[in-house]
Amino acid sequence: LTDKRPANDAEKQALQALHDEIHTAASQWYLSIPGMPRAQIVRHFGTFPEVEQNPLELPNGPTWCWWLCAVLPLDPRAQITIISMGQLSDRLKALRRVLQFVQRRGTAAQ
Repeated sequence: LTDKRPANDAEKQALQALHDEIHTAASQWYLSIPGMPRAQIVRHFGTFPEVEQNPLELPNGPTWCWWLCAVLPLDPRAQITIISMGQLSDRLKALRRVLQFVQRRGTAAQ
């Protein structure tokens, strides 16, 4: 999937801020997973990927987004919808919504 590049510096800054926000939320979610389930994720998918240099310049977007799509508790149809999004900004916004839902659900279950 090739993303349309931000047209100007303001769009680049907004996309970078969105990227950073979602990466931080994803990292916090990952670290909140209890030991055994997290160990199973690591065994199957590896650890949470580091942010690459210039992640917004990657033709398919940041690696951590793809990893997150694989490990989040998503219905396969929702997963395919997010994966098939052509715009990085759309993918990040969808991941934010999923993370917010998962975090609310996790808080309510405690």
